[in-house]
Formats: sequence, C-alpha cells, structure tokens
Amino acid sequence: MMKIGFIGTGNMGGALASAAARSGEVEVLLANRTKAKAETLAERIGAVVSSNEIIAREADHIFLGVKPQMIVDVLKGIAPALKERKSAPVACPRAPCSAKTPPAAPCRSCRCTHRRSRPRPRRRACSA
Repeated sequence: MMKIGFIGTGNMGGALASAAARSGEVEVLLANRTKAKAETLAERIGAVVSSNEIIAREADHIFLGVKPQMIVDVLKGIAPALKERKSAPVACPRAPCSAKTPPAAPCRSCRCTHRRSRPRPRRRACSA
C-alpha cells in the first residue's frame, strides 16, 4: 500500500490528508509541530501520527503543509533522512517559490531555481 506523508496538519495539510484518507487506497502519515493537532486529525480520518523524520524515510509522497517561513527549517530537519532513501520521494511544497528555500533544493512543481529572494512589489495606481 502506498504511504502518503503530510508534514503540517493545518487547514491545507488537514484538508489534503482527509481527502487522501477518504480514498481508502493509501496509508496516511501525519506530523505536526503540535502533536495534539495531528492526533486529533488522525483519530478523525483514521491516519497514523508520525514524525517528520519517519515520513521523510518511509512515505512515497510527502506534502509540506507548513508556513513559507518554516520550509527551510523543515527541509533541513528531514534532509538526512531524505539522503538515506534509495528512491526519491515526490515532495509537494505548499509555499510559493518566492519562499526563501535553499537553492540546492529546486522546486519540483515549476522547476525554478529560487534565485529571486522575494516577490516583486506591485505597482500602485496613480493617485493624481
């Protein structure tokens, strides 16, 4: 059975994990900064509470449902477990590419190189 791991069980991660669990065809692993939140969701959808490292080691697909400013720390924390893997997981970050992610870990969804450190500011309409 395929394992899908969700790191972050807030609104986005929780909704995606619930949808995956409803399919009945996958084992859902959950990890969250607040363990009680992951336990509550796991009880509701029939998932397993895990840790970031175990998800990085065992899940076939990994969804990162964390705030953009937390992605770098999460990736640093799971990097050793990802390096030990024999197959590459499919990582699905929630944050846009404008997040300050390390250049060594390119975004898989749009293949950008994260060279822009922040989004371009929007132009304001002329008030004259």
